[in-house]
This record gives sequence, C-alpha cells and structure tokens, in this order.
Amino acid sequence: MYAVDKDETILIVSHGACIRFLSEAFANKEAFDIENWDDDFGIKVMRNTSCHLIRITKANTTGGDNSTKAKVKFDELHNCSHIPQHMLENDSLTRMVNNPETACLSGCFQV
Repeated sequence: MYAVDKDETILIVSHGACIRFLSEAFANKEAFDIENWDDDFGIKVMRNTSCHLIRITKANTTGGDNSTKAKVKFDELHNCSHIPQHMLENDSLTRMVNNPETACLSGCFQV
C-alpha cells in the first residue's frame, strides 16, 4: 500500500478504458468533493492519446474548513489539442460517427 504523506504529483499513463473507469470512480459525489465534473462528458469513449488532468487533494483532517472528503478537480478531460486537426478528422471514432450505419453510436464517443 502506498501512503501519501506530503504534496505529490503522480502521473498515471494507462489504456483509455482504465482512465475512464478511474475518472468515474473519482466522480463519486458521495465519497469526494467534486469540481468540474460533467456526467455526459466524463463517461464517453475517449480518443486515443487524449489527455486528462485530475487533481486530488487529501481530505482536511484538522477540521479547519469542515471538509472531511478529499477534493477531486477535473481540470481537463479528453484534451486532444496536441493532435493535428487532419488526424482528428480522419480517425476511427470520427469515421464511425460519420458512417450512416454506425452514426447511432455517436453519443457514446468523445468526437
């Protein structure tokens, strides 16, 4: 078990499905103090190489601000600004959304 004793930055590089499930777990409003989460945006299939920035702050155990939940701030989800536009226009997700036979799936993808 890994215990965080101080402020740290941890980079997680993973398959998109794992990142999606991780994001969904952190979007649990019962367990965490959530900021910037959008249910529709967060659960869609993500593009390959999309970037996400999720900041997690440990719960305040000193009782100063009455918060006993860890804070989870979704700064960025599905950022594709590093991908050239011509690649975005021709990737497999875009082709699926633009194909009449699979267009019904368009609401499931981050395009």
